[in-house]
Amino acid sequence: MITSASGKRHADDPTDWKWWHHSVPARLKQLQGEGWVLTCDGKQLLTTLRFQIVVLTNQGGLTLHTDPKAKAPKSLKNRVATFKQKCNAVLTQLDLPITLYAATAKDIFRKPRTGMWKEMKDDYNLTEADIDHENSIFVGDAGGRTAQLRGGTAIPKDFSCSDRNLAHNIGIIFKTPEEFFLDEKPRDFARDFDLVNFPFAESDVKFEKTNKKDVVLFVGPPGAGKSTFFWKHLKPLGYERINQDKLKR
Repeated sequence: MITSASGKRHADDPTDWKWWHHSVPARLKQLQGEGWVLTCDGKQLLTTLRFQIVVLTNQGGLTLHTDPKAKAPKSLKNRVATFKQKCNAVLTQLDLPITLYAATAKDIFRKPRTGMWKEMKDDYNLTEADIDHENSIFVGDAGGRTAQLRGGTAIPKDFSCSDRNLAHNIGIIFKTPEEFFLDEKPRDFARDFDLVNFPFAESDVKFEKTNKKDVVLFVGPPGAGKSTFFWKHLKPLGYERINQDKLKR
């Protein structure tokens, strides 16, 4: 949505921002206008929005509970206040009903993990069935795009693929800002680790319980097949399952 006006990658001034492109405000307002209005005798009775705009952002540089005795630069201690001021300025100028979530730690809320998405559903009292996944879009610049040369200008690769991976984990469409706001064609991208390149050959699974104190650790993104593997191969052997849903952490 925005970039720094000064050209800095990480601006520390709440006024150091500008729209990523001049078309951003109008495009977002267009989304809010693509709904249904129910009227009777010329009076508006009900308005429903087709799109609800939600911002999911990783803000690992923010510390919510700083140690007042810590000898950190003043700019670091003021980052939360600066971030809130900038958000307030952006959302005030946009003047649209928007919800913003910021992940400040490397936990289940940090993209590409789906914690912020689940929090949004809880806040809006939504289930997956309530959401139109086929027409929902996540727009982000962390799309894993590879470097390329365009018109004699070198375009660097994306710093991450977390936005594209988040959309994949949620099950919705992903677009870069260039694709969504400027209608540019998609660029080539590559993930650092893509499960597509490591197909799961179920016929090769031969799991045996060798002792009473076995611990089997599953690591993988949502939808990778961890739960399916447990119920099919480990539960019949007497294993118990422990996960974040049970621990509530």
